[in-house]
Amino acid sequence: MTPSQALARCLQVAIRTRERAQENLIGEILLQHAFMLSPFVEATAPGVCTLQFTDNRQLIAKASRVLGKLEKCGIRAHIGIASLPDTSLLAAHLARPILQIDEPKRFLAPLPIETLGIAL
Repeated sequence: MTPSQALARCLQVAIRTRERAQENLIGEILLQHAFMLSPFVEATAPGVCTLQFTDNRQLIAKASRVLGKLEKCGIRAHIGIASLPDTSLLAAHLARPILQIDEPKRFLAPLPIETLGIAL
């Protein structure tokens, strides 16, 4: 919707302009930090990296360290860890800040359909 439509619906809405150069830089920083966790990294979407892990030892500790480094750059990130990329994406959206899913069916079953649409 347009900014004027948004303001008409909610006077407390904050309208911000995009800074594409800054968004691109943040994406590059995210990508570089993702390589600290795995050599198999894909820039899936703006602000989203998908990684394949070959070594799961101390994964949460490693992920926490990378999140700390991103925080020092002013980037607040979330990490979802699961056996499938779509499940990982959903976990990342619900993570505060890291969520590891060991049983995907048990994780997915109670989620509302609106949440499942995130992975599409």
